[in-house]
Amino acid sequence: YIQSVDRMFVFGGSLACSSGNFGRDTWTFDFSAMRWQRMNPSGPLPRALAGILTAYDPNTGLVFLHDLQHLYSYDFSRDAYTRLSTTGVQFGYHMNATIDPKRRKFVIVGWDREANAGRVYEYDIGSGSNYLVRQIQTSGGSTVVRTYYPGIDYDPVSDRIVAWSEDSPNLVYSLDLDSRTWTSQSFAGGPTPAGNGTHGRWKYSAESGVFVLVNRVDQNVRVLRLGAPAAKPNPPTQFGVQ
Repeated sequence: YIQSVDRMFVFGGSLACSSGNFGRDTWTFDFSAMRWQRMNPSGPLPRALAGILTAYDPNTGLVFLHDLQHLYSYDFSRDAYTRLSTTGVQFGYHMNATIDPKRRKFVIVGWDREANAGRVYEYDIGSGSNYLVRQIQTSGGSTVVRTYYPGIDYDPVSDRIVAWSEDSPNLVYSLDLDSRTWTSQSFAGGPTPAGNGTHGRWKYSAESGVFVLVNRVDQNVRVLRLGAPAAKPNPPTQFGVQ
């Protein structure tokens, strides 16, 4: 979601009836007009692959995108891609990404198919960065790090990257990037695992102050508020169903 222009961003994909080849299309959805627009971006396009990673940066208004080899940015106002990294890396898919806007990091978490292991990677996206990927060692979160397509997003209230996975549906993990430590909280009422990963369907809503989880189209939407309002000192103990 590109908050600065109130549009949804989509890259790539494949026809359901196709043989599995992927496209390089860029689309945006205008919520005010309820209309899709196929963009015609300039610049080097990301590769057509499975497992594309995207995240929105509220500091710059850019979408950052990783095609499992290079990091790109997309500027809606110019309808243009810029390839940021010069040294290609070979990630396997089954991973997900988010941006920590305070530390200016593009963070990737999940099962790296190429390494055959759970991994946490980061790119510095701050001013003057050389855009070299770095693997970081974290503790306390091996379950979520080893998950296929975990849901991850940044929580500005707790200043943590918060993750949920089907492998532990009643646990929510929070990553402190400074100490590189995960902590977990237990919440009852997590959805039944669908078996296909959560991808980007776990997102923080700044307007509502909750995490929204849509794990499958034929399941209930769930919301979770990690912090408790001042008038309610006891934190929630379960997912809410919408």
